[in-house]
Amino acid sequence: MSVGPALVLAGIAGAAAVPAAAALGKDATSALVRRIATPAGRLRQAAANAVAPLRRAGAEGVDPTRGQRRRLQVVFALAAFPAGWIVANALSAFTFAAVSAYVSSRALVWRRERYVERLAKGAGPAALAIADALSSGHSTRGSLTIAAGALNGPIAVELKKVAADLRLGAPTEAALQRLRGRATSRRIDLIVAAIGLQRRSGGNLAGLLREIAGTIEEQSRLEDEARAATSQARFTSMIVLGMPVALLMLGELADPGMLARVSGSPVGVSLLGAALMLWLTGVVLVRKLGRVPL
Repeated sequence: MSVGPALVLAGIAGAAAVPAAAALGKDATSALVRRIATPAGRLRQAAANAVAPLRRAGAEGVDPTRGQRRRLQVVFALAAFPAGWIVANALSAFTFAAVSAYVSSRALVWRRERYVERLAKGAGPAALAIADALSSGHSTRGSLTIAAGALNGPIAVELKKVAADLRLGAPTEAALQRLRGRATSRRIDLIVAAIGLQRRSGGNLAGLLREIAGTIEEQSRLEDEARAATSQARFTSMIVLGMPVALLMLGELADPGMLARVSGSPVGVSLLGAALMLWLTGVVLVRKLGRVPL
């Protein structure tokens, strides 16, 4: 065979091989992507499931189980460990991981407290909604169900749980006591006590609930005045709490590498860890001192 026909056949063979190689490469790439995506998707789903109690604590007020709390701590610790290793060394990485696990537990408490605060703020509108439904001729059980559909926010979430219990045949007192245990709010206690008193002794429940709503509104006004009166002190406390972080940043700017040198020694890491724990304790105490009980 001459060189010309041989080159032509080689060109044809090469042209036919290109689509085959492209198809093979596409299949291999797709298989590789699937092989990588499957574990990554499972890891992402596991992380989302571990962090879900943090979201539910703020959105539904659900207290996580011990296992869920531990998984959340593990996720926070694993996320903080590489950051500590990159910034300093292995000892700092373990310190960052331990602090992050502690912060995850505190975050659950903070979000649960925020949920209870929002729930307490909805107690007044809930009392009025139940009173309006009672005035329209509905029973107590029916009024609770109607109020659950007429409200928004955490109070609606809790009343919908009460309505679900009632639909399943639970006694009204039992459903309200479960609400009281979940809410841990004195305002909700007032509403539950009023309904329980009316069911035992009779009386004008709608009028009593309206009086309770007025009392709650007055209490909210006094709380707003108290927050306004203490705003300067709380702002000063926030500045004091932010000073350690600001001083560390200024020290690093003035003497680059200071944090690396401090975190490079066991004594420095111990001092930083103790300072961080004291700072977190100060944050918790300031929050407790500045919070008005609802």
